[in-house]
Amino acid sequence: MKPAFVPEFITTQFERQQYDGSFEGATVFLDISGFTPLTAKLMAHGRSGAEVISDTLNAMLSPMLDSVHRLGGFVAGFAGDAFLAIFPEESAQAANGDAAVLSGGGNLTALQRATLAATSCRGVIAREHIRKTGFGEFALDASLGIGCGLINWGIVGDEHTRLSWYFRGPGTDAAFSQQKKAAPGEIRISSENAATLSALSSERFRVTVVPAKPESAAEPGQTAEAKPADGSEPSHIVRSVSVADAPAAPVEPTGQPEQAAHSEQTAQPRPETRRRFRTVDDLPEDGAGEFREVTSVFVSAEVQPEHDDISSAVTAMLRACERVRGYFDVLDFSDKGCMMLILFGAPRASGSETRRAAAFAETVLESLQERARVGIARGTVYTGYVGGRSRGTYTAIGESVNLAARISTAVEPGSAYLEAETAQHLESGSIEPGAVNVKLKGYSEPLTLTRLLPEGEQRRSKARSDTRRAEHFVGRDDDVAIVRSRLSAKSAAVPNRTALREDTRAADPDNGPEGVEAGLSYLEITGESGIGKTKLTEHAVAELRAYGTIPDDAPIVTLRADPVLSRSLNLFSDLFPQIESALGLGEEQTGTLESRTSKLVDAVRGQDPEAGRHLHDYRAAIPALTGAHGEPEYES
Repeated sequence: MKPAFVPEFITTQFERQQYDGSFEGATVFLDISGFTPLTAKLMAHGRSGAEVISDTLNAMLSPMLDSVHRLGGFVAGFAGDAFLAIFPEESAQAANGDAAVLSGGGNLTALQRATLAATSCRGVIAREHIRKTGFGEFALDASLGIGCGLINWGIVGDEHTRLSWYFRGPGTDAAFSQQKKAAPGEIRISSENAATLSALSSERFRVTVVPAKPESAAEPGQTAEAKPADGSEPSHIVRSVSVADAPAAPVEPTGQPEQAAHSEQTAQPRPETRRRFRTVDDLPEDGAGEFREVTSVFVSAEVQPEHDDISSAVTAMLRACERVRGYFDVLDFSDKGCMMLILFGAPRASGSETRRAAAFAETVLESLQERARVGIARGTVYTGYVGGRSRGTYTAIGESVNLAARISTAVEPGSAYLEAETAQHLESGSIEPGAVNVKLKGYSEPLTLTRLLPEGEQRRSKARSDTRRAEHFVGRDDDVAIVRSRLSAKSAAVPNRTALREDTRAADPDNGPEGVEAGLSYLEITGESGIGKTKLTEHAVAELRAYGTIPDDAPIVTLRADPVLSRSLNLFSDLFPQIESALGLGEEQTGTLESRTSKLVDAVRGQDPEAGRHLHDYRAAIPALTGAHGEPEYES
């Protein structure tokens, strides 16, 4: 049985044509610490290191998720190596027409079952705290928060997008708040909920909770339960909990969504329902973990609590995401508000990742204006399946993902900022000249960020920067002359090959094989990573455009080898999107994979019938060469 990417609660409500609602329940938010540094250390070991990360993370998560399901809860969503579990009250289940009594949790309250699940998860962490691998020992831990209260839910998206979902409200906010207070290995709960648990204590259900030490220095005479200086509710620590007849094995399903999702007897959603949401079928066939070069985009959006406003804002982001072929990963309502993570470069590469990420950010800001803040960062991260046997997701874990999230919560409303190295993957006209140093949470030193310019400002900036770049490029005159002469050639008898040596100087081109048609010129620049190949090419092109040697509408296609995947055909994933753009397909190139391929072939045939015929002969290979994937044909 394939694991579910969507909570069964959500697919069940969708099939009932219920798209929003609320219920009372308890929640657990768990965040594993130590995986980001683990990812950084194992990156040097390539696929073997990625397999260690995958095995380690999923070996911890699988028994935790089983505990959640066994006790009548379900996993609402994942955020990297963290997850939110929800335990509906029996009254909410009865109102939905499902069984009023949970087999897994007996007649325990939602708060009791959530506390049992939290302590079970803490036990898993205690057993797996030190992970021994072929690359050394690594220490992992987790902090947990328990909440209780009203939980609002909704399904968002429209007929043009994949659907997504959310859970938010006082019940989830409380778990996020308590987890932030918890030290590694701790389970935090508000003093009010701790008192409720203590009052429920009996021969069958025993719990030990103790007041937590105030987060700030106590004033003279202040008690341990005094309200913290930040105004939040006082907190307790769950020491232990036990129940006389807690189930020790998976229970049989009773029809309640996710109650026993690990059971093979759990009903699967209808195929048409699966196609409306993200599914495991969206992933590469092996689904294995790997390190990939990914551009991560976090959007922090201000939305009103009403479902209509949430749906309108998130649907706008979903449309923008699918238009530029991003992978929608996370929609999260945490203590930071509405957060959305989009990946470019995973699970499949479509080329021009950072440019597409910037285009997505521009569209979101145009739609949401001052209600959105965007952070963009590029880097090598771990990507792969995260979860257990029954429930999971595909996500990215790494420093650049965290950085994008930090940026999105630190910048001013209505703006998008990129980490400085990420900005180098964009044309200078797309970004604001100069940079700012910003102090971000979790970083000891200020980081250099660059603002993404709105489209109108980009056009004005590009005209200025092209002229400036054409006027001055210190120390590279010989290299520029070689590149300029090759790119400006109107008739080329042979391909042009220019090699950049490690001292970054260009050598005279050697003659290569004959056969290049008149009017076509290409240049191959080779050299070690980081020696300035991209900068050199950008400068030469800017110079030729600024002085009219190359018309503004003449397409320049650049292909960059991928140093992470190191696959011989990976250049094609960058080639075809640029061809689409040069032919004016751009954002219109959406739809099923078959329709996208047909549009591309027809457009090429219109420009060059012979080339179009050749492309048509190989059309079946285009998806494999590009790693492209089309949108599903949604059914109403």
